[in-house]
Amino acid sequence: MTMSSEKTLFIEAMKHVRPLKKSAKAILMPKKQLFKRHHDFVESTEFFLEDSDSSLVSVHQSLFFARAGLQQSVIRKLKRGAFPIEMCMDLHGLTVDQARSATQEFLFVAHQAGHRCVLMIHGKGSSAKTSHPRLKNKLNHWLPQMPFVLAFCSALPAEGGVGAAYVLLRSPIKSNVQS
Repeated sequence: MTMSSEKTLFIEAMKHVRPLKKSAKAILMPKKQLFKRHHDFVESTEFFLEDSDSSLVSVHQSLFFARAGLQQSVIRKLKRGAFPIEMCMDLHGLTVDQARSATQEFLFVAHQAGHRCVLMIHGKGSSAKTSHPRLKNKLNHWLPQMPFVLAFCSALPAEGGVGAAYVLLRSPIKSNVQS
């Protein structure tokens, strides 16, 4: 095949292609700036994710939290699993310290990417020696302390039930995390 025939074939194949609208283009933050924001965020949230066992939930108990002022229609939509899940994190098999770090990193990345709803799988804790699953309780304690978490609740049975949680995130523009 000659160069001119390849060019002709390419032009023919591309004749119906149209450029994307400008509003659909993503403007990415330079890696250095993103790393600095992530590093600053992790340092500033170390105190947020303290451990506490003040209000324990059991294996079969559902999780729920919503910031004051969040519309009831948004809460209902979250509980129905009606928000598209844009990212998912599985904490199975992690230690508490590993889960804390993974939770911070995962939610920071999801928030910076502009994701609205993510799924966090913490497990039911059936292998635990007590009736209080460790990671489920830690997540229940950590998530309300994160400034860009608006709400969370246990997932629908098809997506993990009481062993997973939908987490609704604030948009990056409205977040308290500063660059």
